[in-house]
Amino acid sequence: MGITQILLFEDFLQAHETYIFQKDLHEKLNQCSVVASHSVNDFENKVRSFNYDIVILDIMAKPPANFYWHDVKEDGVEVPETFVGIELLRRCCSGYYGDHYKEIPIYMRTARGEDEIRNLCDAIGSTGYFAPGSDDPALIEEIKKHVL
Repeated sequence: MGITQILLFEDFLQAHETYIFQKDLHEKLNQCSVVASHSVNDFENKVRSFNYDIVILDIMAKPPANFYWHDVKEDGVEVPETFVGIELLRRCCSGYYGDHYKEIPIYMRTARGEDEIRNLCDAIGSTGYFAPGSDDPALIEEIKKHVL
C-alpha cells in the first residue's frame, strides 16, 4: 500500500490544537501525507485536482461569495458560515466532486457538539464525528483502520 493522502479542511490552521493534531497525524501514521486547506475555494480546488484517501472537515468556515447549497430545491440560498463544512460533506458524499469521494472515509472534526448537527452529519454520510483536541487521539485511531 502506498502513502495515504489525507485532506484536512480547517478554517483556523494556526490554532494550537490543529497544529498538534497535524503533528500527531504525521508521527502516528507513518504512511500518510496531510494536506491542509483553510478556505472553501482552496478545498474545492484540491478535491477537484486530486483523489484524496481520507477527508477531515471542520463545520464552521467563511463561505466564499455565491456559495450555494448544492442540490437543494430553493435555488440561490447561500450557505451560512455555521454550515459550510456540512455542505462540503454533502457535496463529497453526493459525488459532486467525483464518485471517488462517495466511497472514502470523511470525518467531521468540529467544536460543534449539538446532537442535531451530529445526527445531520451522520445522515449525510460522515464516517465519524470528533471534537478537536479531546477527541483527536480517537480520530487518529479511527484513521489508522484505513491506513494500516
